[in-house]
Amino acid sequence: MFLLLSYIFFCVHRTGLFTPDMAFEAIVKKQIVKLKGPCLKSVDLVMQELINTVKKCTKKLATYPRLCEETERIVAGYIREREEKTKDQVLLLIDIQVSYINTNHEDFIGFAKNVYKDYRFLELACDSQEEVDSWKASLLRAGVYPDKSSTENDENGQADNFSMDPQLERQVETIRNLVDSYMSIINKCIRDLIPKTIMHLMINNVKEFINAELLAHLYSSEDQNTLMEESAEQAQRRDEMLRMYQALKEALAIIGDISTSTVSTPAPPPVDDSWLQHARRSPPPSPSAQRRPTLNNPPTRPLSGRGPAPAIPSPGPQSGAPPVPFRPGPLPPFPSGGEALGGPPQVPSRPTRAPPSVPSRRPPPSPTRPTVIRPLDSSMLD
Repeated sequence: MFLLLSYIFFCVHRTGLFTPDMAFEAIVKKQIVKLKGPCLKSVDLVMQELINTVKKCTKKLATYPRLCEETERIVAGYIREREEKTKDQVLLLIDIQVSYINTNHEDFIGFAKNVYKDYRFLELACDSQEEVDSWKASLLRAGVYPDKSSTENDENGQADNFSMDPQLERQVETIRNLVDSYMSIINKCIRDLIPKTIMHLMINNVKEFINAELLAHLYSSEDQNTLMEESAEQAQRRDEMLRMYQALKEALAIIGDISTSTVSTPAPPPVDDSWLQHARRSPPPSPSAQRRPTLNNPPTRPLSGRGPAPAIPSPGPQSGAPPVPFRPGPLPPFPSGGEALGGPPQVPSRPTRAPPSVPSRRPPPSPTRPTVIRPLDSSMLD
């Protein structure tokens, strides 16, 4: 950049005390022309994104393949037409910026702020060496370099003298600052205008075309019957859905007939098993305590001709058969004389284990009345 500015400045250099503006304009125009490539690239990217969006939207028309293809063809063709017009407008904006370099822009630093006089020598008067060094450092930072001796110029050659000329370097630095200031203005303007141009000439215009003119183009392109032809997959899917609908309809009719002809009976009430739970919680009492009381004197058969009847053996601990457990029933009458049998018998609860088997016992012989033979009455004989 420095060499380019140096050669341009050397070619357009004219007499005068100010920096020539021709070098500034030549550099600025070349930099502006380089913006055409990025601007056109942005238009291409927007166009490609629009086409991708159209393809995504037309996928919803996959049921009608011909309609989908025709819609995509019409919209894509219109987008390409708007692309050409947008590119022409972008190039026109770049040419407008190149046609005139506005150095009076409010954001431009301007030549008036960069005017300097072509003094060859400066005289300094300082009291100490430190002040001299400080002034030299400040002048070097400002672009003022000390003059070289003739011996150094002879050794370095004419090319080095041209490249290290303090005046040329100062002017090149000035041109660089001016170019940077003006190009920042151009970049700001281009970044603002190019998106607006693309939005107006491409995106908004395509939206209006789809809303207002796409339907008319579809009607005028082909026969509407051919556009609305379904694909083979969609027709097969529709037939399957119709068959499924008929099958479900018949199934519902059969279920309805069964529901109306079936007679149902109410379920029986639940069984009350609270007593079983109570028996599980409380252990059963001993069977010996619930044994039915026995009489001291069991009834005997009256005397007859056959002899005395055998007495009923009383159960004892040496008896082979176990006692019969008492089952709940009506309470026996209490014996006379106020003697109680120890209170009413307790009702045993059913144990969880299997009940013991009841051994068979032959019942005792019941006592019989003596037979009395009476003589027949004579009246009865008559």
